[in-house]
Amino acid sequence: FSDSKKRKLSWTWEQIQVKNRFNKEIWVGINTLFANKLVKTAIEKNYFREQLGEISEIKTEQSYGIDKKSRIDMLLIPKSSNTDNRRIYLEVKNTTWVKNDIALFPDTVTTRGQKHLKDLASILPKEKSVLVPCITRTDVNFFSPSQEADPCYEKLFKESIKVGMIVIPCCFCFHKDHITWERFLPTKLN
Repeated sequence: FSDSKKRKLSWTWEQIQVKNRFNKEIWVGINTLFANKLVKTAIEKNYFREQLGEISEIKTEQSYGIDKKSRIDMLLIPKSSNTDNRRIYLEVKNTTWVKNDIALFPDTVTTRGQKHLKDLASILPKEKSVLVPCITRTDVNFFSPSQEADPCYEKLFKESIKVGMIVIPCCFCFHKDHITWERFLPTKLN
């Protein structure tokens, strides 16, 4: 709840309770902006250390990309002790849609998401590009780009991986009154 006069609504819908494929009620985080905070906190707590190395600084909303008009969710500056000292451009995608045990992104056509993939591919190999699907439910075992919702996004996703983009799907568990880190998930590309 916020009493800010600048907001249209005084509240933000953070999560929803749904029934999963086993007919069990679970909480799902639906605030797309909150996913960035979750991933940033996980990086600060060194959960991503194995994948990203040690990070000395996290900058948010930095200009980058093909036309320099895009903004990256996080620009990570690696510690000088890292073997790979390229800057890390990291984009977070809040992921809530599930089919069977696969978390899928996107859930609809996303020209903005397509542009993000093109921009992430454009900085390679000079810089490092990382896509983090932030899965805000625990009834999944894999992540996959959604061919069904956006075939163009899926095609760009696969092309971006071929040129070096790193995908790190991570999972958080939402409870009625708190959120916990769960795990990383493998990516399926079929």
